[in-house]
Amino acid sequence: MTCGAMRGETIFRCAGQNVELTNLGGASVRSRIAFTPAQRVALAANGNLQRVLSAYHNERVTIRVLSHERESLGLWRRRVVLELADRPACVARSSVVARTRTAIEEASKGGGLGQLFSELGGKQEFSLLEVARAETTFSRVYVLSNAHLVCHIEE
Repeated sequence: MTCGAMRGETIFRCAGQNVELTNLGGASVRSRIAFTPAQRVALAANGNLQRVLSAYHNERVTIRVLSHERESLGLWRRRVVLELADRPACVARSSVVARTRTAIEEASKGGGLGQLFSELGGKQEFSLLEVARAETTFSRVYVLSNAHLVCHIEE
C-alpha cells in the first residue's frame, strides 16, 4: 500500500490503493489525529453513507440534489446534500462516468448514487484516495466503480 501522511490538513493520501478502514486505530491514522466515533463510522462507509448515517442516528436520511449537470455523453457533475432530520449532514460533489448505454439512461435520471448502483446491479468497488480534516469538519475523496459506472466523490 502506498499511503503516506501529508502536511497541513490532509491526514493521508492513497494513490489508487484500496484502504481497509475497519481498524482506524492503525498507526498511520490514529497517531496523526483522533476521530470521534461518529466520524469513524462515516469514514468506514464504502458507498453506503446514507444507510450508515440513518442506522447510526436512527433517523431517515434523504438526498437533495443541488445540481446534476450533463457535461457530455456519459459524464455528469453532481452536487448533493445528505439531510438528516431536514438538516444538512454532508455535502458531496461527484463526477459520474457511465460506461454502458443502460448506465447512461439510469444516470440521466439523477437521484442518489447508491440507488443508481442498486438499479444497475453488481457490487461496486471502493477506493479511498484521501482523508482531510479541518478544525470542526473532515472530508474524504474516494472512487466507486463497477462494470457500468465510475464515480469520483468528495464528501
